[in-house]
Amino acid sequence: MTDNHLEIFDLNKTFNVHVLGGKEIKGFEDVSFSVKRGEFLAIIGSSGSGKSSLLKCMYRTYLADSGSMLYRPDSSSAIDLTTASDHEILALRRSDIGYVSQLLQVVPRTIAVDVIAEPLLQRGIGIDDARDAASRYLARLR
Repeated sequence: MTDNHLEIFDLNKTFNVHVLGGKEIKGFEDVSFSVKRGEFLAIIGSSGSGKSSLLKCMYRTYLADSGSMLYRPDSSSAIDLTTASDHEILALRRSDIGYVSQLLQVVPRTIAVDVIAEPLLQRGIGIDDARDAASRYLARLR
C-alpha cells in the first residue's frame, strides 16, 4: 500500500504537426513524479516546455503516447488515467479532478478566494465552507 495520491511514470507526449508535413514535436518526454495525499506540487518551466500538455494529459484532454498515471482516490484503489474509460474519466472530473486553463477569462472585481471557491459551490457546499476551504488552499501557497 502506498500513500501516493498520484504517481506518474515515464509519461510521453508527441504532437504530429500536419501543416509541417507530419513533423513530430515532443510535448514532453519521460516525465515521472509522485504526489502524496495532502501535498501540493508546482510544475514550473519555460514557455513551451510541456507544462500545459502534461496537465492536459492528466485531465485526459490529451492522450499520452506512453507511460502511466496512477490516481488513488482512496488508499486502497488505483485508477490508471492513461487507460481508464471515458466514463471513468468523466466521473473523476465530476468528483475529484479539475483543470483551469491558463487562458482563463478572469471575472473583473472578483477576489481569488471566490474564484477558487466556485467549484465547491457548484458541488453544493455552502458559501462559508467553500470560502474557508479556498482560503486554506491559498494560505498553503504562501
